[in-house]
Amino acid sequence: MTAIAPQSTGARGPIPFWAAAHEVVFDAFTSDTWTPGAATKNMFQGGLSQIKPYPFLKYLWIKITSSGGGGTGNVATDYPGSLIQLFRFQDPNGHAIIDTDGQGLWWLNKYGSHAWLGDPAKLPNFSSTAASPQVSFYVPFQFSTLGVGSLPNMDASGPYRIFFTGNTSAGIYSTNPATTIPLLTANVGLEAWSLPGPMSRVNGQPQVQAPPPLDRGVVLVREFTKQQFSIQSGGGLQTIRLTRVGNILMKLILVLRNSSSARIDWIANIASGSTVQIAFDTNPLRQIDPQHQIEMMMRRRSSGFSYDTGLLVIDFDTPHESGLQTDAFDANMDQALQTAQSSSIEITCNYAAGAGSGTLEVYTLDVTATTVTGQPYSFAYAGQLLAPVPPGQIRS
Repeated sequence: MTAIAPQSTGARGPIPFWAAAHEVVFDAFTSDTWTPGAATKNMFQGGLSQIKPYPFLKYLWIKITSSGGGGTGNVATDYPGSLIQLFRFQDPNGHAIIDTDGQGLWWLNKYGSHAWLGDPAKLPNFSSTAASPQVSFYVPFQFSTLGVGSLPNMDASGPYRIFFTGNTSAGIYSTNPATTIPLLTANVGLEAWSLPGPMSRVNGQPQVQAPPPLDRGVVLVREFTKQQFSIQSGGGLQTIRLTRVGNILMKLILVLRNSSSARIDWIANIASGSTVQIAFDTNPLRQIDPQHQIEMMMRRRSSGFSYDTGLLVIDFDTPHESGLQTDAFDANMDQALQTAQSSSIEITCNYAAGAGSGTLEVYTLDVTATTVTGQPYSFAYAGQLLAPVPPGQIRS
C-alpha cells in the first residue's frame, strides 16, 4: 500500500495537525448500571447513548466497576469480558463501526495493535473476582500517533451512539456469588483531538486543521466486527468463506470453541499433520501449522505477552510493539490486504473430533477508505465535517 505522506513541517509549510492540535480527555460523560439477573439489560438508552461531540475522536474508554457484591462464586467462560453481551458503536447514519461482544473488546485491546500495553488484565485496578469485578477497555479509532483514523465528531445534532447490552447472571457466572450479585456500573469517557485554528497565534504560521489523510479529502475508518461459523459434527475437512470483505483487511482473530463454548487448543484440535489454510481469491496466503502461526503472532509482540488458548491472530498490519518506527509514515498499513466486495477469503481446516459441533469465531479488524473531495454530502460523516465547532474547542 502507498505510504500516507506526512504533512509538511517547518517554517516553509503549515504546522502539521498533530503539532497544532491539543489532546483532550472527557471522562464519565455518560454512565449506566445493571445488576445481572435472568434477562439481559439494554443500557445507555435515549440521550445516554450519545457520544459527546469533540472535533476528532481518538478513543472511547469504557470502565466497568462493581459495588455491593458479596460471597464467593465461580465465573463462566471468558470472564470478565463476558460482562458485556453486545457492544456496538454506530455512526450518525446507523452504520455499526464496532459490532462485537465483550470478549471481542478484550481481544481488540490485547491483540489489536493500538497500544504498548493492551492486555486489560495487566492494567492497574483490574479485578476478576466474582463479587467485585473491575475492568476497562479502549475502543480505538485512531491507528497512528499522527491522528490517522480519528473520527470527525463535530455535529451534536447527529451524534455517534453506543449500544451496550449487559449480560445475564448465567452468562457471567457458573455459580452466583454466595451472598449478593454486585451492581455493575459502566462509565464511558473519550480521548480526542481539538480543532487547530487556521493560524498560529505565536507566529501567524498556517496550521493544518485535520489529521492525515482527512486533510486531503480521504477518510479512513477502522472497523471491528464479529462473525461466527458452525463446525460440522465430528470435525473433518471444512472450508468457511468469510462474508466480511470490501475493506482494507488489517487483522483476523480466529477463536476456536468446542460444543460447550469453551476455547480449545488449535494444535490438539486440528488433525495430525494438517495445516490451517487461508486463501485470498483462491491464492494461498497461509498453509500453516497452527503452532507456527501461534509462534508468529507471539514473536511480533513483547516478551511479557501471555498467549490465550484457542486464538490464532493473523496480522496483516504491523503490531504496535514492532511498528512504532514506521507508524508516522504508513499507519502500519503497508502489508494490509485490500479486498473488494467480490473478493473471496476462505479458511480451510481439517478439524479433529474434539472441535466437532463447535464454533469458529472470526473477529475482523479492517479499514474503510472514503473520498470526500467534491462530494461531501454523499459521505456518511459529512455533517461531522461541516458542522460548526462548539465554542472552546478550537486551539490557536
